[in-house]
Amino acid sequence: MQQNKRKSMSVHGILFKEIEHIFSNIFTFFTRIFKVINIFFHSHETFFEFVFIAIYLIEQICLLVKLRNTSSEDINFVVAIFIAIFLTTIALEKILMRCRNKVSNDELTTLKSSSQNRENMMKGAMDKTIDDYNKLTETYYELIKDFNKLEKKYKTTKKKP
Repeated sequence: MQQNKRKSMSVHGILFKEIEHIFSNIFTFFTRIFKVINIFFHSHETFFEFVFIAIYLIEQICLLVKLRNTSSEDINFVVAIFIAIFLTTIALEKILMRCRNKVSNDELTTLKSSSQNRENMMKGAMDKTIDDYNKLTETYYELIKDFNKLEKKYKTTKKKP
């Protein structure tokens, strides 16, 4: 029956199904790569902050060197290229920072959730302990009453002979 369905599918249908499968695999591949990059970036945040500071410094030094060797007619073009590169670097840093913040927020949410769960468990255990204590206290007072009754009874039976 499966073969009949496949045979009845047009060439375009088969082609689009294969293209969908290929793009699905590519998407899965890039998703995994970006997750690894995100984890790496998050675990080495200080290193990347220094890297971006160094990149900004190098870009500015390159601009100054290029401006020194550029004629006055080409300065506008060189500055425009520098601004484009500089803004692209800022945008990349912003994207990476947003990813880092997302990972931090996810970790914070997980910690809050587990903390809340632990707090609820502790509250439940504490409530149970208090209930058990109250039951034991009631039992203790009942035993004291029974003991006092027995003691009275023993004293009265001892006096009779």
